Amino acid sequence: MVEAPLLSVSNLHVTFHTPSGDVRALRGVDFSVASGEIVGLVGETGCGKSITGRAIMRLIDPPGEITEGRIQFDGQDLNKLNEPALRQLRGGQIAMIFQNPGAALNPLFTIGQQLTAVIRQHETIRGTTLRQRALQLLADVGLPDPRDIFHTYPHQLSGGMQQRAMIAIALSSNPHLLIADEPTTALDVTIQAQILDLLTALRRARGISIILITHDLSIVAETCDRVVVLYAGKVAEDASIRRLFAAPGHPYTEALLDALPQRQTRKEVLRVISGSVPSGIAAIPGCAFANRCAYVMDICSQPPPLFRLNDEQQAACFRHKGNPT
Repeated sequence: MVEAPLLSVSNLHVTFHTPSGDVRALRGVDFSVASGEIVGLVGETGCGKSITGRAIMRLIDPPGEITEGRIQFDGQDLNKLNEPALRQLRGGQIAMIFQNPGAALNPLFTIGQQLTAVIRQHETIRGTTLRQRALQLLADVGLPDPRDIFHTYPHQLSGGMQQRAMIAIALSSNPHLLIADEPTTALDVTIQAQILDLLTALRRARGISIILITHDLSIVAETCDRVVVLYAGKVAEDASIRRLFAAPGHPYTEALLDALPQRQTRKEVLRVISGSVPSGIAAIPGCAFANRCAYVMDICSQPPPLFRLNDEQQAACFRHKGNPT
């Protein structure tokens, strides 16, 4: 018997209503996350990565709205939950860390005050037990001298230490799913590696599932089990790490890999993907990548379904002869 995924996103549409017209940020996103799996969401700026993460958390505020689709988490349809139930879910079963911890942390409260506030939201522990729990979480994420950090304000910490504090807050209620939105963008390379090592260690220790939102394929290669490539608000490819890097199934994925500096010699001019991601205001009748694609065909004027290439890979490209998923 095949185990049901922890998270299943089906035909997810998110639209922002603006004076210039409706912007279709997500246009039917489909993917799943298994228990204990790390899945990378990748793509250029504007492809819908962060919006997907916020939609899962039901954090799309006006003028945006989820207009269609289903988000199934651990047997619950999140679109049917009322606000009190969603507040319990957020930070409880599903937690999120953001790319700018300095902006996400409240500058008026110490790390200890913010951490214990989140623990109290989901658990009944108080007093010494609450403080010890907070100190243990700070130690678990590798912060030195947790007792000092407990009384420290966010601005007194480095960017890497702020991010570790954010991860401690996210883990405070033992979530089943952690959504990490560009968690290393503002950090130097050494600290980036430490944060990524911490996330993979937490997965091993706690069995937690992680969605890692990033534009950096090298991070995905080192950290993730599987990759979902988004383009113009839709899934272009969904593949295991092994298959994606060995034989990318979508021209967009191929172009992203070709643009990696480590895949080019010093004498080569850095390859780029010409053009830009569609704005989302105008309707896209066919393949959204067609005007940037080296393999474009007449049939690309139609929207491509996701074709199953093998047991580990799907791609939304008519070059593949197979059965749509």
